[in-house]
Amino acid sequence: PDTAIEPDTTPEPDTTPQPEDTGQPDAGGDGADTSEVVDCSEKNQVVQVTGSSDYEAYIMVSASNSAHSARDEDGTLHVSYLAPNGDIVVAARLDDGTFASTVVAPAPGGSSTYRSPTLDEAGGALHVAWLETTNAESRIHYAKREADAASWTQSMLVSVDLDPSGSTDLRLKYPALSVADDGQAPFVGATQGFPDLRALMASDTGVVFDELHSGNPTWQRSSDLTIASEGDLMVVVWEEVWEADDNDQPLGIGNKMNLVFSISLDSGVTWSEADHLLAGDTNSHGGDPSVCIDDGIMYVVYHKDLIPQAPGSDVTIARRLP
Repeated sequence: PDTAIEPDTTPEPDTTPQPEDTGQPDAGGDGADTSEVVDCSEKNQVVQVTGSSDYEAYIMVSASNSAHSARDEDGTLHVSYLAPNGDIVVAARLDDGTFASTVVAPAPGGSSTYRSPTLDEAGGALHVAWLETTNAESRIHYAKREADAASWTQSMLVSVDLDPSGSTDLRLKYPALSVADDGQAPFVGATQGFPDLRALMASDTGVVFDELHSGNPTWQRSSDLTIASEGDLMVVVWEEVWEADDNDQPLGIGNKMNLVFSISLDSGVTWSEADHLLAGDTNSHGGDPSVCIDDGIMYVVYHKDLIPQAPGSDVTIARRLP
């Protein structure tokens, strides 16, 4: 099959002045296909950031809905956010262009705080997940509102204990949410620790992965998971840090961050063994992934050859055909 990414599916190039005088390639190109195909996976550079120790982290890709906005079955746009008073709020865009806000969960008060809401639409309902930090725990909450309903049904899906001594910051961060198409099976995940310690995933029936792990014997930590679903198909992609590759060859600083994934074909009941992001590529170096599924095709946007110290990284898109 033709695995080339059509030009009209590539995001518009950044119009910010580019460092052409440094000899860096033009991210927009002349429309020619510059993709590198490996088996049934494909990757294509979207934009390049070079010449600086800074890079744009936590990129996001979406075929229809993103982490903070979603359209319901009527096409109404909804946006989730943390209000200044600490409430978790979802706002709906009205016909006149203004937004009507609804409180999903009032601020908890006391020493507890909410943050980082994420939104999805599935089964005609809106779904929100967010983080709470208390004195003793870090939690992921979930709420659901059926179509045309006025109220939200809320539950707590997973929690982790914090370090009472305060010597290690064990709070959860970077929440991810995906809900099966029927709206009945929410899956949430997060990264634990500042700095990163592990990535975990849970559903409304309990913990799915207590620690996302590829099995690499020199695994140090996992982080930055991203989840997507379509029909019975689900995928979770995450970043791992290794000291050596599968052949026990030491990895340099720019190659220690690697991307792996796991797939479910039964709405999250069972999951495949973790595999490298690109078929046939034992060192899928990169980080900060974001995944979506459209018509059975999985798309992942990520930073390739991620080197936080310098000199930047390429933002790359890969896809996996059915």
